[in-house]
Amino acid sequence: MDVFDQGRFTVVADPAGAVFSQWQARAFPGAGRFNDPGTLGWTELRTPDPQGALAFYPAVFGWTVSDSAHFTHWGVDGADFGGMKQQGDEERARTPAHWLPYFTVSDTERTAAGALSAGGQPLAPPAHIPGGPWVATLRDPQGARFGIHTP
Repeated sequence: MDVFDQGRFTVVADPAGAVFSQWQARAFPGAGRFNDPGTLGWTELRTPDPQGALAFYPAVFGWTVSDSAHFTHWGVDGADFGGMKQQGDEERARTPAHWLPYFTVSDTERTAAGALSAGGQPLAPPAHIPGGPWVATLRDPQGARFGIHTP
């Protein structure tokens, strides 16, 4: 679909049903900032089929993949921008496959408290990932899930 002279977009789903959008720039190039406070800083695929995702996304977008014992990272030319976690049975029963955006914030605890006071709901409280960022996941008053992180 065209968005006036700004660009084109489409909404699609991967083979496991995780929905995402694609943007083809014209007059509006898209997001010009990444990982600055208040901007998108990470995105995570939650899927019941990680092997299918590993076949799909690199083939479609040319993403690079790096794995650790517990986590898969997505990248472009080796620069990581997101990751993937397999959904367990309990999560799959509550939530279909999905992409979870994380927004960069300067203080995860303060931002989570502000989101809760504005009507949000906690999904996972602020926590420190050893050797990594502070993270929290929330739901906005309309039900959309998102994460916040402080690198």
